[in-house]
Amino acid sequence: MYHTLTMTEKAETMVREAMLEGMFYPSDEKELRSLVASLLARRTLASNNNAQIIICPKASYFTSGEQIALGYLSLGTQTFDRIIILSDTNHYQHDGIHLPESTIFRTPLGDSLLDEDFVRSIQQSSTLAEMDDIPHLHESGIEIQLPFVQYLYPQARLVPILVSGCRDSLRRALLSTIKVASSEAPCKQLIIVSTNLSLKPPLETGLSDVNRVLTYLKSGDHQAILAMTQRAINCQALCLIAFAASLSIDKELKILDYTHASEEDEITSKDSTLISAVLS
Repeated sequence: MYHTLTMTEKAETMVREAMLEGMFYPSDEKELRSLVASLLARRTLASNNNAQIIICPKASYFTSGEQIALGYLSLGTQTFDRIIILSDTNHYQHDGIHLPESTIFRTPLGDSLLDEDFVRSIQQSSTLAEMDDIPHLHESGIEIQLPFVQYLYPQARLVPILVSGCRDSLRRALLSTIKVASSEAPCKQLIIVSTNLSLKPPLETGLSDVNRVLTYLKSGDHQAILAMTQRAINCQALCLIAFAASLSIDKELKILDYTHASEEDEITSKDSTLISAVLS
């Protein structure tokens, strides 16, 4: 999104600058725009114009860009006024719902403006939610989705949410606060869950757990997913997936693609399973 700020806005604006450029995606604006367009053009997918929740990997565009693009392709020709991006944390482990103080998120494609009223509503609706830029400066899950969002929905307002922990109270708090904020300011909105499933040693156990989760996702067994948040695999990722399933309990979750992180991927953990899925 390209937006000219007034002098007053400039004085009051906090910007979350891009941190992944040159690593997860190109730092040059034209090269990045071309790559996103190319990734969206590589695959054909039967789209659903009713889908409003997708699950996308948080991984390098150079090795896993097609899996990320599939989630967006599943949305068809829809347009959105608000984009909610939910991601779990890898580095910041203070349990809670972390909302940004920054009002602009920047990438080489431009600036995404925060939906400040929506973010404030979430913060005021739960004691588990806090405004803090520190986790947003260290985590990649929000930013990795932004070039696709800015390319496809340049006018949409952004709601970036990081979640640390896997208590069911976090899932319930997310569910209630987003429903409240959405009812206060209804519009066409998209929810993006940006996460990877991570294996834990021993490898055989980790693979078995991930395959079990995939089976539950395919069958729509949301209660089994909730039960597995207490198991050895990435419970934070499962908490977010369980949240998405709870938000659209009447929807079917369809897995579009999944793969283990490439051995050539020097950024994404080699013990990650990358999932593209849509709730429709």
